[in-house]
Amino acid sequence: MRTTTTDLRAMGGLYEATASVREPATPEELAALFQDAVARRRRLTLIGARRSFGEHFLPPGDAEGVSTARLSGTTRLLSTEADGAIWVRAPGSLTFEALHREHPHHLPYHPPTGDRISLAGALAACAHNAVGFFAEEVRAFRLMTPDGAVHECHAAAPGIAGELFRLVPGSFGALGVILELELRLFRVRDRQRAEITVLEHGPTRGYAALERLETLYRSGEYPLGRGLFFFGRRGKSVLLGDRIVVPEPHHKAAPLPLTDDSTRRNIVAQGLANRVPGLVSPLQGLVLRQGRRFHAGLYGFTFFQRSYDRAYDYLASPEVLPRVLRALGIDPRLTVCHQTFAVPVERRQSFLDMYFDVFDAYPEARSAARAAGSDPAAGMRLAPALGPRHARRRVLVQREHERAARTVARGPGAHLPGRGEPASLRGTWRQGHAPQADPLRAGVAAPHARALHRDPERLEAARGSPPGADLPDARRARAVRARMRPASHREVATHPPLPFCHLRHGAS
Repeated sequence: MRTTTTDLRAMGGLYEATASVREPATPEELAALFQDAVARRRRLTLIGARRSFGEHFLPPGDAEGVSTARLSGTTRLLSTEADGAIWVRAPGSLTFEALHREHPHHLPYHPPTGDRISLAGALAACAHNAVGFFAEEVRAFRLMTPDGAVHECHAAAPGIAGELFRLVPGSFGALGVILELELRLFRVRDRQRAEITVLEHGPTRGYAALERLETLYRSGEYPLGRGLFFFGRRGKSVLLGDRIVVPEPHHKAAPLPLTDDSTRRNIVAQGLANRVPGLVSPLQGLVLRQGRRFHAGLYGFTFFQRSYDRAYDYLASPEVLPRVLRALGIDPRLTVCHQTFAVPVERRQSFLDMYFDVFDAYPEARSAARAAGSDPAAGMRLAPALGPRHARRRVLVQREHERAARTVARGPGAHLPGRGEPASLRGTWRQGHAPQADPLRAGVAAPHARALHRDPERLEAARGSPPGADLPDARRARAVRARMRPASHREVATHPPLPFCHLRHGAS
């Protein structure tokens, strides 16, 4: 088995580490490695496709990394359905990009929005798109637990295999390595395109577009996706609806940045938007005019954030344009923050009022976010910075979290959530901000934490032993909690470098 000393870098380049990494090439080598770690009480950290913005795959000081990239295999066609959809059994280490090369006329249901993520990583992270979870179309998988045992997991499996089928999505590798999985792919017909329509473009005040978003969700219109964007602080709001169309050959619609295939152009645009958000934000409003329709290939639409994945390598390269961009102050470590709040439907307006109030009350936070290269509309988390004002920013963020906990997380929540009740809060947590000290996170996610802690032995039995033990309790609880979602959710997310707030409404 090959062992290397490897430089590891989180996607976007925000976190780095150098670690000793073992590279098993077969399941037998992986099982022997796990069993040896158990016997020697050694800690291991799983390293998959390395596509996380966070530190999930960076081994702590006394742990060794285990790369699953060499656990290759073949993709097998299992069956074809009447509508052209197919079921395949694929290696967990296969990326969505590689899967598309093998089946260019099919796409997965509800994948993550980056195509270099591995299939196993998407399932372990409980990845999703705007309307559903990747795990919904995975009917079985083969898992090696930390004791080296292999389990064939599916919904009807007895004993621990059935438990693992329910618990692995969202476990972030704490329960073992997904060797293979069976998933359904839908057929992409000739000339099919994704159509993105600007349904509303008006003032944020009054939240008329927010009410229409709810109506769209309940009516089932635009099944490919629905999104509401707020530009700046109570500026314009833009409601988008997505569907699959077959346009006439003579019909030409404009491409929408990020969803097209001009990846390098999108990287440059994102870098400029990070550097001068005040200049770019008005241009976005001009592009997204009410009634305008954009078309995109279904692959580009599905994996519209793939430029994030490639940004650091290009912007840090010695090519002429990246060198010019760096001279203009564009940081290759493209800052991307994505934080999700799940809130009750009846409190959606009060939550957004609170969200915008942060920047009305603390303009310093907005300027600090800009200085850090972060989203000027994303006030809930600020990138760590040096200087005497940093401590003051930490205090104001903590104060707003406490107020948010009182505003959003009170009321229903003393039991497991039902439809429309507080569900979970996920995000990229930066160094220096302990999740367990966050009142908003604790208040909204408390029901799930209680459900997990009521039955800790079951989780420990599945986890097995030391190979997953480097995960702290808070992260372990967060992993299982990610699978405990209500029947519907509304997501408020911030996506630097494009300076807007995005509200999504989908079924989980």
